[in-house]
Amino acid sequence: MTSAGRVILSGLQMLKGHLRGGGIQRVCQIGNPVLRQVARPVPRNKISTPEFQQLLDHMIRLMRETRGVGLAAPQAGVGLQVFCMELTDKHLKLLGPEKAADLQMTILPLTVMVNPQLTITNNNLITREEGCLSVGGYVGQVARATAVQVSGLNCHGDNEQHDLIGWSARIAQHECDHLQGTIYVDKMLKGSLRSMLCEEHKGLDDQFILSLKQQGIIEIE
Repeated sequence: MTSAGRVILSGLQMLKGHLRGGGIQRVCQIGNPVLRQVARPVPRNKISTPEFQQLLDHMIRLMRETRGVGLAAPQAGVGLQVFCMELTDKHLKLLGPEKAADLQMTILPLTVMVNPQLTITNNNLITREEGCLSVGGYVGQVARATAVQVSGLNCHGDNEQHDLIGWSARIAQHECDHLQGTIYVDKMLKGSLRSMLCEEHKGLDDQFILSLKQQGIIEIE
């Protein structure tokens, strides 16, 4: 068995053990060594295997259950180069049309990228407050390129390429960082980290409310 195959199987064994114990699988939190390791590429011939497809299904379910808009395999405890991302109409409605337009947030259908390669196509940087399911309850200001191109393999092992702008580009950059062992706190503006919990009773604007809901701190109605 290849090293990638062993990573897939060991990751699934870990997930199964947790799920047998009951409850929703937790996203790995900052401090877990897997989040600081460079993820391994996935051989194309492994993508169609039941084990890898089970991993993808789990990642998508975990992303949705924790109300995230993106998730990389290391966040699920598996050090492989794969991530999923999705922006739904529900996310946009929570923000409202004006805020969504300001953030350049548009619907992004469920996308799975294996062995992704990211190329910046617009070097203009925009700084926005950004959170992470692996740094629960906190946000920080991060500068990101406004447009990128992501190429790699899809969930079927076929070549795929996406040109992304605005918030979708931010998500892709965030998730590709995870595959290199980088967390947004490594890139955020110094002194910008803040807890969302301390704002819960201070009249949050829509963007912070959305962040809280994505982190599972408050429920989506």
